[in-house]
Amino acid sequence: MPAAVIAPHGGKIEPGTSEVVAAIAAHTYNLYCFEGRKRRANRNLHIMSTNFDEPQCLELVTRCDVVVAVHGLKGAREGVDIGGRDHELRDQIRENLRSVGFRARVSTHGSYAAVIRYNICNRGRTGVGAQLEITQGLRDALLADKARLDVFADAVRRAIDLKLSKHDIHVRLRHMLDAAREAVGFCNGRVRADLDKDRMLVLALQWLVERIGEAARHIPPDFRQRKRVVPWDELISARNRLIEDYANVDMDSVWTIVTGCLPQLVANLEKALPSGKR
Repeated sequence: MPAAVIAPHGGKIEPGTSEVVAAIAAHTYNLYCFEGRKRRANRNLHIMSTNFDEPQCLELVTRCDVVVAVHGLKGAREGVDIGGRDHELRDQIRENLRSVGFRARVSTHGSYAAVIRYNICNRGRTGVGAQLEITQGLRDALLADKARLDVFADAVRRAIDLKLSKHDIHVRLRHMLDAAREAVGFCNGRVRADLDKDRMLVLALQWLVERIGEAARHIPPDFRQRKRVVPWDELISARNRLIEDYANVDMDSVWTIVTGCLPQLVANLEKALPSGKR
């Protein structure tokens, strides 16, 4: 699974954090807890987030696109300080928690801001993550009221789900862009007649057009509706024809798609993708 919810100071180190991450993960995301279980002096097991390098945790988070770390904060007030290098996820968690009645604020300075690259929450595949610092008062309240804990966990989970859906779209668009660029590059300096004598070129172009259409097929309809400059239906139809009627491929159509459609597709996808993902 592409998301991990972790408690680096679980068990008796920062009581309540293990229970909170378990509620958020809910058999949907990867769950990790480093727990103190000694009779006393569990605080001695506390490792700073920027130094946390427990091998199992590192192995897990480096395979995940989204990482949320939950920590315990002192204080009787009920509140959450949210940090991390993933500002989009951080802000969405704050808004979701506020919308269901929790006091949540963003930390941009100090140790709770979690902006250092080596903070364990930022060591996933994307290099950014989110960190929740939950006060003792709120942790006690959540553990005493399962229904309220479920509401809290659901708010965080919805933010993670939204982040994952956006990430998946960007991955698919990047696959389309890479394949389109490659197909256009293969045809530079070529003419239609080359397809009649270069079997390797034919197979390469067919595969790339199929790949573009397959990725397009998995883009959600609402996103396609917002990005009408991309000929989604034509790309998907081309993919279907190449796969379903593979014995009767019209190479004139393939040539027209690659030389007539894909150069503009490259330009449109470059506009649709964030600058860091092109």
